[in-house]
Amino acid sequence: MVGKTKGFYVRDWPLHLGWNNIRYIIEASLLHAELLDRVLVVPTVVYARACEFDKLTCQAYAKMVNRGDALQSDEWRDSPIEKQWAWLIPTELMMDLALIQRTRPLMTTADYLLLHDLPASLETAKGNWDREAYHSSSDTGLHVIPNGNYDNGISRVDRMPAGWEAAVEEGNKGEGLGKKIREVLEGKTTEEWETVKNQVGRGESEEVLERELRKVGAYVLHTWQGSHGMEYVRTVTEPIKQVSLGEGMKGFWDDYHHITKEVLLLEGETHYWRKPGSLRFTTVPAQTSFAKMVLRDIMPPPVLNAMAIRLDQRMTEKVGGRMWTSAHMRRGDFIHHEWVMNQDGYAHFNRIKEWMGKGRDVLVDIKNSGKVEMYPVPGAVPDESFKTMEPPKKNDPFYLATDERNDTMIAYFKEHGAVMVNDLITPEDRRELAAWSLVFTDVLGVMEQTLLARAGYFYGHALSSVAGGAVNHRGSLNKDPRTTKID
Repeated sequence: MVGKTKGFYVRDWPLHLGWNNIRYIIEASLLHAELLDRVLVVPTVVYARACEFDKLTCQAYAKMVNRGDALQSDEWRDSPIEKQWAWLIPTELMMDLALIQRTRPLMTTADYLLLHDLPASLETAKGNWDREAYHSSSDTGLHVIPNGNYDNGISRVDRMPAGWEAAVEEGNKGEGLGKKIREVLEGKTTEEWETVKNQVGRGESEEVLERELRKVGAYVLHTWQGSHGMEYVRTVTEPIKQVSLGEGMKGFWDDYHHITKEVLLLEGETHYWRKPGSLRFTTVPAQTSFAKMVLRDIMPPPVLNAMAIRLDQRMTEKVGGRMWTSAHMRRGDFIHHEWVMNQDGYAHFNRIKEWMGKGRDVLVDIKNSGKVEMYPVPGAVPDESFKTMEPPKKNDPFYLATDERNDTMIAYFKEHGAVMVNDLITPEDRRELAAWSLVFTDVLGVMEQTLLARAGYFYGHALSSVAGGAVNHRGSLNKDPRTTKID
């Protein structure tokens, strides 16, 4: 596998982040590695932040560590001791790595170390690439991309368009359209397509306007819409266009494809506030290729997918064979950060209950109209469930995925229509599917994310990366975009 490539692409993995953020970084890194024809090296393990049972039981399944000690951070020092524990979970239990390896070169850090005659125990607990220990057994060449070189002050793209330098020179003459473009984009790395079209367009078709922009060194870039002006959900289901000046762009392939060192390291954090892929695309085919990877190749492990299918069937039975609605209710650390929709848990739940009613109305309207829409994603086909299933009835229960653990509050949720994971899953399920890893809430969260994607209607929160994964999976399952609400 390695011999067919130019070497390795590696990262300083921020393992203090939750799983969904790590998954987004893996998605972006797979893109980067593919652009540069390199093998991506991913962390061998990630940290599960909580366990459903007592710590002695959980220790029988995975190694337990103190998060602050392992990650060399004081973030959790003032928390109760039970909130400071974490468990080491193999990455392959969170994501179907074997599926990715069928089409893309990828290995874990432990694989890399063993391949270089180094013990796997050298892998750092924080996830950073150890520039000395990882290169101690041989003269392995290392090239480091400084963090500030990634996209500081520029628009990072996959590849620069052909002839961009000559076009920029033409546009910089300060005449006509080139002058107008520079006035619109002054001081900005990118601008929204609609803004440019409204201020610069002269009634031309979009195709003609794009061609005119290219002539003066301004380029249409392809990416996806964030949610509520933020970039937490990283969905690839709503493609958009933006515009940037050629001199304000840098191509990842152009800057680094010529590096001959065996290992290419992108230093530090390049995740927050970036678009999916952590860059923009200069062509639609490149954008489409990345969307296909996210929607078709980034999947949960088969055991978690099988569990989600089984629980989907049970939820359908609970509502008499009709479609069912679902919601993700993030509490826990979101309360501390004041990122919840309502600080009060009961008010938060009642807000969700209201949206479940609206979701039922949406499903009824789609069923009655007979017109099913699709996400603008590769390979989309109409959702057939509207032909075979009836929408929910007014008092049907709904599925609630939440990290709330207050017994009194959970009892209230259930009294008012919520069905939760432990109402559906059985010990036999865990035994038959060898799903022991579900004792850890991070693994359980991946399964629930997959289950939420199968619901007739889904409600999530724009500040939660869990919602983004569910929406992308809904795109891959051909759900009607009107059946998803990100609040």
